[in-house]
Amino acid sequence: PRLAVPEGVPGRFAALSAVGLVPAAILGHDIEAVLAGAQTARESLSGSLHDCPAYAYGAVATALERRGAHTNAFVPYAEALEPFAEWFAQLWAESLGKDGQGQTPARALGATDQHSQLQLYRAGRHDKLVTLVRPRERADRAIPETDVEGLAYLGDSTLVELLDAEFEATEASLAAAGQPNVRVEVDRVDERGIGDLLFSFEAACVLAGELMGVETFTQPAVEWGKSAARGLLGGADTDEAEAVREKREFRIQ
Repeated sequence: PRLAVPEGVPGRFAALSAVGLVPAAILGHDIEAVLAGAQTARESLSGSLHDCPAYAYGAVATALERRGAHTNAFVPYAEALEPFAEWFAQLWAESLGKDGQGQTPARALGATDQHSQLQLYRAGRHDKLVTLVRPRERADRAIPETDVEGLAYLGDSTLVELLDAEFEATEASLAAAGQPNVRVEVDRVDERGIGDLLFSFEAACVLAGELMGVETFTQPAVEWGKSAARGLLGGADTDEAEAVREKREFRIQ
């Protein structure tokens, strides 16, 4: 059987079509729940930014980009959302990186990358928007009690409480340093939650593209590279390949 691929819908926007849903179904995921989550996000769209988190995010990101926040650091506090950060990076970069505009997406994982990137985000150049993402509910377990000095106080806590404390401390530390950051929350990292996040960030991206005045659904710079590679491999005689051949040799006198 053949599956219909929506015409005019680039891959980064196709996760909620057969392109993404069929593989998800084959892997055993509940695609009805994915679509239900997306529908919930769709129903939340409104003309008021105060009542529409997705549009509010797109508007805030655009406003901050115009004020010098040229990097968007996407930091989920859930390992299950790490692949989602990869998708967000493509969505944001390929859709909005046009006409000298757009934020460069950076990816980090909370709380792991606090130890490698938070120093930069808090004390480096304030040219970033930090997007902090977490689920409201997740599997939990108690932290074992110990009499080790400096760790005993954790004995009454759980791993979720520890991660939430790391999240809120990071959020507060960025705010105290004047570094713009946004909190995004989803009920759970399950099919419904992923559908909600997918549609919400797609909607945010579309609004950002409108505000920036760019063609959100194209990727001409990517196509240039594809055409050049095809020509270099003998697949076609392209101007892009010729441009690459002319620049293969660079001599410093």
